[in-house]
Amino acid sequence: MKSNSPAQTKELGLLRERVESQNCHIATLERQLRALLTTTGLGPVSVQAHAPAESAKRWRARPAARKPAPDREFWPTPEDVSRPLVPPPGLRAYALKGVPLKVIGISVCGFSREEIEPLVEFIEQHQSQDRSFIPVFLTDSTAANIFRSRGFVFEYLPPPDRVRLRGSKAWADYAAERRRLLARKWGMADIITFGDVAFGRPLASGGPQSASAFKGKSTHERKAKNSTGNKSGRPAARPSCARRANGCDQINTTV
Repeated sequence: MKSNSPAQTKELGLLRERVESQNCHIATLERQLRALLTTTGLGPVSVQAHAPAESAKRWRARPAARKPAPDREFWPTPEDVSRPLVPPPGLRAYALKGVPLKVIGISVCGFSREEIEPLVEFIEQHQSQDRSFIPVFLTDSTAANIFRSRGFVFEYLPPPDRVRLRGSKAWADYAAERRRLLARKWGMADIITFGDVAFGRPLASGGPQSASAFKGKSTHERKAKNSTGNKSGRPAARPSCARRANGCDQINTTV
């Protein structure tokens, strides 16, 4: 893979900083527009594009037959040592793209859309100020636009009461296996849980997982009580850097 020249690297960094600045400018304009609509009493206007007309002809592609994999006893192949995926840092901190930072899982389960938005905004603001981590949100909500509009990666797992098909594996075992898979997929260094419901667990057993749940990783879940009913409208559980001198090696949750 061809590496970029110093001039190209500098120009790429400037472009990412410009994307980050433009995103902040757009967010400011949206807040001013919402305030203006509230003051004038006008409602929001939504525009929906028409679906494209379907073509008369439909072609069905037939995939080519796959060749059988060679027997490892006669044709040894190296083990698949895959690296974790690199999530995007989000639009508000887009200049961090390409910077090797730790990935933190943020579990926001058991909340409505109105309750998730201030949590995501708080994490976004904390990341733009601290600039030492990249969040990956874990949720049981189908309101995906909350994360997509801000450029964040999210992973979805429906709550147990929404499952209709029962398989041969218990839900708790499947949820624990899914969490381990996502921890390896994104290389999560830690998982912070907001509220009483952990990712993939019902309310009755929504407690923090121990570090042994993610073998081979220093990943565990932190349980943070959340309350959005205060006067400021901000969550009561606020992740903060415990050791800023060491580059924020650990993120703690304080209530």
